[in-house]
Amino acid sequence: MEMAAVAVEGDAKPKPKCTKKCRLIIGITVFLILSCGTVVALRFVYPALFPSWLGGTNFLCDIKKFSHGSDRFIVDIADVQGRQPYYGVDSPFPHSGGHVSFYNDRYNITVSPVESYPPIYAPAGMKINRIDTYFQVGSGVNAHRRYGISAAIAKSGGKEIALEYSIEPFVDTGDPDFYKQFILVKAGDIVNKGDVIAYMYLPPEEVTTSSHIHYSSRNIDREFAAADFFTQTIVNQLFGSEFPSTEAAGRCIGVNVTAAENIIEGSASGCIPGDRSSFSATDIDSECNNYS
Repeated sequence: MEMAAVAVEGDAKPKPKCTKKCRLIIGITVFLILSCGTVVALRFVYPALFPSWLGGTNFLCDIKKFSHGSDRFIVDIADVQGRQPYYGVDSPFPHSGGHVSFYNDRYNITVSPVESYPPIYAPAGMKINRIDTYFQVGSGVNAHRRYGISAAIAKSGGKEIALEYSIEPFVDTGDPDFYKQFILVKAGDIVNKGDVIAYMYLPPEEVTTSSHIHYSSRNIDREFAAADFFTQTIVNQLFGSEFPSTEAAGRCIGVNVTAAENIIEGSASGCIPGDRSSFSATDIDSECNNYS
């Protein structure tokens, strides 16, 4: 028994040792894995620090470049029947989005060619981040289905600021694919100012008269904010004399907003756009409208 044990011990081979070269390879491998993980994590938290070939949006304009606004609203103002500004959390009746509604009486029960419906535009260069094709709003008898687009339109401190379109015909067609024909973009697309990105499906007025687009921004912390991307001239044309205004600034796209809801000025305000004479007069047409 003892001899057998000795024989087994004699056959045992020494364990291989990791040489200096081996340790170097392991160290480099671990470093690369950790580095890649860090880059991936930073890419999701600070996408505006990274170039487009890494899926980033560092090509977007800083939000301060929008201090004078875009002269391209999200729809043609001539198509708008009703509107309301963004009512901030300091308002008596807050609502986290502006509204534009449409003339449903121009459409019959048969679906018209897509191009005959009101076009929906990009007000500046943007990267499309998300598409919704059949999203339920409300419940029970009040439930309806919408489609929508979320796009990165500006940046601040390495983070994106989004413009979100909640496109609400205010019906449930019963077909999860129905709204897809009205959406002209997909996630990852880069679009330019004035590009048509979707069409507003409008059921006939005997079906509903509540069709509208709910539009808002998301600040760098992904909180709702007023979509303050437009010139004062556009805001005045949109809202006319019957909506809130300040004597100095004209009509308001955002009312009683907090600092977090004011994406450009970063301070609480009763009416935005406000007096922005202190901002540089950078023309966004030269930098922020065409990325292709």
